[in-house]
Amino acid sequence: MTTSKKGRKLEKGLKKAATSIGKTLARSQVKIEKTGRRAVKSAEKLVEGITHSAEEVLAKTASKLKQAEKRLSGEQEKGASRFKGVGQKSVAEAIGILAGEIKICMEEHEELGASKLLSLMKARGHSDAMVFAAMGWLVRDKKIVISEDGKKVSLE
Repeated sequence: MTTSKKGRKLEKGLKKAATSIGKTLARSQVKIEKTGRRAVKSAEKLVEGITHSAEEVLAKTASKLKQAEKRLSGEQEKGASRFKGVGQKSVAEAIGILAGEIKICMEEHEELGASKLLSLMKARGHSDAMVFAAMGWLVRDKKIVISEDGKKVSLE
């Protein structure tokens, strides 16, 4: 009978140990799951932040590439492309042609405000740079005179 009493005691002890180990494992699993969820959330936040940063960098890069493409294709005025309307002509030829247009305009009006002349030429599709270059050409050739204050343009 002692063995059966010892056996039952041992069985009871084993059950108690197994239950304790089971509870400990269950608690450990819950902690592992919580830690895993926290790690997943942290990783998701990190990936979200990196993705957002990467998207910003890509958007800025795409914008700069589009600007460069426009400059290369001549759609955006920059540098020499300010001489709009040059086309197949050299810049000097285009300025000379525009200078002729300005001289004809001045012959019709005899005297104009510089800003008025500029707006008339811009209305015909010429850029500021082209108009000023053509005016300089005419001043150098002594075809027009610009007042000291730069506000009036007249035939010489």
